Amino acid sequence: MRFVGAVAAGFIAAASIVGRVDGAFAQSEASGEHIDHSLYFGGVDLWRNGSFLHGGMLWSPDGLGREGFTLKGVFAGGSYNYLSGTTEITGTQLLTDVMPGWRFKGDHY
Repeated sequence: MRFVGAVAAGFIAAASIVGRVDGAFAQSEASGEHIDHSLYFGGVDLWRNGSFLHGGMLWSPDGLGREGFTLKGVFAGGSYNYLSGTTEITGTQLLTDVMPGWRFKGDHY
């Protein structure tokens, strides 16, 4: 469980840093409407043989509702164990991924 806690601490630290950077890009439409630049997500999977924690964020400098560059970061980790015949298998997993991309927007999608 310390492993999952370390992943959670890393995600919280990264979200804090990106939140400060996002404030530098804050802008409003001419109509006074606020533009959202970041979206945070996360979750947890718990069952009798393991536990996993995942989270991440999307960040778009031009706004999430517009076409353009988007950066997605994902953090995940956890541990599991199971019995294979007479052998107990124990494992841990850690995932960190940064994915640059382009957001497309149309009338019906």
